[in-house]
Amino acid sequence: MYRISVCDDKCAELEKIYDMSNDYAGSNNIPAKISSFSSGKCILEQEENASDIYILDIIMPDMNGIELVQALRRKNPEAYIIFLTTSKDYALESYSVKALSYLIKPAKKEKITAELSDCFSHIRKPRQRFVIKCASGTTSVCAEDIIYI
Repeated sequence: MYRISVCDDKCAELEKIYDMSNDYAGSNNIPAKISSFSSGKCILEQEENASDIYILDIIMPDMNGIELVQALRRKNPEAYIIFLTTSKDYALESYSVKALSYLIKPAKKEKITAELSDCFSHIRKPRQRFVIKCASGTTSVCAEDIIYI
């Protein structure tokens, strides 16, 4: 099963993006668990397993989307990142965290659908991942990357 996480500090926008993502997965027969978060801190505290795709706002009160992705990349460097924001100010900086795309709000269904299609065209297959506790916290490891235990 694929995991998609959506994060936006505006409730109406969060619900809209969640619904678009859910509609996309349902209409394309993609087994997906979609989670929604209202802040960067919430996504870091509550997410036990790393997601395959993140749809994130950049301008949020507790931490911006760029900082959030830097923390998320420690858990899953292969995740696909879609930024959805009101500002063009972070577009260049989004390249530094290897974002797949940078969309300007308001969210449009055809744009979200196109970006999710692009993400799923890159994802080879659902990979089994293991969450491992280590000295620096938790990390997600792909089963096919394990050589020796």
